[in-house]
Amino acid sequence: MSWYVVYDMASGAIRSSGSSVAASLPAGLATKTYAQPPADGMVWDASTLDYVAGPTPPKKISKLDFLGLLTQAELEAINAATATDGKVAVFMEFFRAANSIDMSSPVMAQSLGYFEMVGLLAAGRSQVILNG
Repeated sequence: MSWYVVYDMASGAIRSSGSSVAASLPAGLATKTYAQPPADGMVWDASTLDYVAGPTPPKKISKLDFLGLLTQAELEAINAATATDGKVAVFMEFFRAANSIDMSSPVMAQSLGYFEMVGLLAAGRSQVILNG
């Protein structure tokens, strides 16, 4: 079954898609034909006039699962640092307020990188933790 995309030639914006297409299109519209519908997660890219992989959904884990990624020594060091390091204290406030932890968040990567930089995590641990 063929899959058709009708798009605006000026902007590249998709106007319609489906298993059939009109025999005649209004001026300014064009058609692209595919052998099958796009796979799940694919989105239309107006700049390339093609389907591309969509954004990766956030990798969310529970707070308990996050804590399980840290060693006892790391947990104790982070906990102790909340009293003396404002950046660590702010991270912990966000942690306490969160419903879940977004491991794909740039803020999480920056926070763990900071923990590594100040010695709360060993070198390389932030990436290990982010990878789960």
